[in-house]
Amino acid sequence: MVINPVKTWLGCTVFAERLTYGKILPEAADHHTEKRASMSHPSLLDRQDIRYLVVHCSDTPDDDLLTARDIHAMHLGFGWDGVGYHRVITRDGVIEHGRPEYWVGAHVYGHNTESLGVCLIGRNVFTSAQMAALHEVISGWKVTYPQAQICGHCDFDNTEKTCPNFDVRAWAREQGLA
Repeated sequence: MVINPVKTWLGCTVFAERLTYGKILPEAADHHTEKRASMSHPSLLDRQDIRYLVVHCSDTPDDDLLTARDIHAMHLGFGWDGVGYHRVITRDGVIEHGRPEYWVGAHVYGHNTESLGVCLIGRNVFTSAQMAALHEVISGWKVTYPQAQICGHCDFDNTEKTCPNFDVRAWAREQGLA
């Protein structure tokens, strides 16, 4: 497995004081964005508040070879603040960094301040390399956040999504992670 360096976050240096965004217009704000006038000081996560490790899928065709950069562009196109996930796993199992782990994500409405999110590129059929990388991400997070539950996006009551289209809790039990 290859983990891309943390020196940059989607082309920007990963120092919160240097990574800034423009203003969010009220019409661009939705449930994935914090409703604040400026993103120059993104909300930070408290480690002890992390209750969920959430697995997502990109809901894109299984043969699309997308990256975290593509998801970032897609989410910007939705009017969001860029990639909402903390990790993105490409079809070949490469683990790419999205938002830094200390920033609030934009991936589970109502639970972003208490969760970290990882996105598998694809919709229904994930590669063995992706599943091995997912194990690596989740097992690493469990060391840092041992109290956190492992779940899929679809496991939250406030969504009708089926993402990631497999039973994450059963997978985590089978992997010895839960």
